[in-house]
Amino acid sequence: MIQTIRAGHLGLFAILIAACTRSPSNRGIDSAALPQDASVAETASEPLEDDAATVEEPDAAVATGPRRVVITGAGDIVLHRHVVQIAESFRETGGFSWMLSRLAPIITPREVAIVNLVGPMSSTHRPPWTGPHPALGGPNYLARNLARVGFDAVTLANSHALDQRPEGLEATLDLLDQAGMGGIGAGRSEDDAYAPWITEREGVRVAVVGYTERLAFAQSGVEARAYVARDVSRVLAALTSARDGADVVVACVYWGRDRATSANANQRALARRMVDAGADLVLGNGPSVLQSVERIESPRGDAVVAYSLGTLLSNYGSAWHQGVTERPSSDPMAVMYDPKTRDGALLRVQFEIAGPNQVSLVSTSAVALWTVNFSGDIHVVPIRHAEDRIRAARLPAITAALGSVVRVRP
Repeated sequence: MIQTIRAGHLGLFAILIAACTRSPSNRGIDSAALPQDASVAETASEPLEDDAATVEEPDAAVATGPRRVVITGAGDIVLHRHVVQIAESFRETGGFSWMLSRLAPIITPREVAIVNLVGPMSSTHRPPWTGPHPALGGPNYLARNLARVGFDAVTLANSHALDQRPEGLEATLDLLDQAGMGGIGAGRSEDDAYAPWITEREGVRVAVVGYTERLAFAQSGVEARAYVARDVSRVLAALTSARDGADVVVACVYWGRDRATSANANQRALARRMVDAGADLVLGNGPSVLQSVERIESPRGDAVVAYSLGTLLSNYGSAWHQGVTERPSSDPMAVMYDPKTRDGALLRVQFEIAGPNQVSLVSTSAVALWTVNFSGDIHVVPIRHAEDRIRAARLPAITAALGSVVRVRP
């Protein structure tokens, strides 16, 4: 059974969870709407059929005993202007769902799949621009596209949440509602921004709270129409409260330094505070490259911290190809020559719930991903479908970045 709610008041959780049920019918890609021929992934290509057997799903045999759930996290979808232009060019064959269609066969309805969206689903309230401090914005059909791929919820608490002003964020929340998806870390009121999004998988209740440590455009005005969660104390309180109505609690956090390959002391300290407050899983984004995944002790048993899930879909690294030297970080164009910004991972964390506040880690695995980026084509593939020389170079890099806790699959 799959159920999803937005919990503004956890005391009403039991009533709401019974009344608000979401069908998984929007999962997956409509094969009739997408091209079907496969070709080499490092050239302009059609969607690839994948092997769903790689999914780390709960064991059906434990249905009468301890319950299990899989939480799946993905990196940033960055609404760079070129990314949006490519989506528009493929709109008749799926738009963003076409660009992400190679993920659809490996995201199942049994897992809770979350992706970080960097930029609102609107471009009408502030003209998008490029440069060192860009303003981002995307199309209003993006929510439907993400639902078709198989994502259940979108993290909105990040530095670009208000690029289209509060009105653009409010429009994004409306579009997610219409697509049956959760919006994490933002809301139409301040209280709603900190309220967890709650979903259920086969009797396991999962609550997800969002937080960003920075915003490119500040919240302003007493009559703002949408808000972003950026108060640490309120987020910690929300994590503690979420435990009253959930078996597993997830914190989605936007933090860290751009393209830093390891977590800093502030990230580690905040992760520890979040776990102590109630989080069983911390999914980090923000640095635009992969960082390590760690298993740490929790008051409930086990907790997992993924410091950065990198980038899922963006225009970063577009100038890189094998034989091109990466540029030093001091170079303003360095991000365009960094292959690490094209590395990605679909991280799966499986927990077992043996009793109240008893959470243990069953497995941590990831499907290694690569962003294919050409002037007229951007799409994401599992690394096993990338060109041989790309796979040989990037799979070891992805595996090393995630660390020994994660079993990486190509």
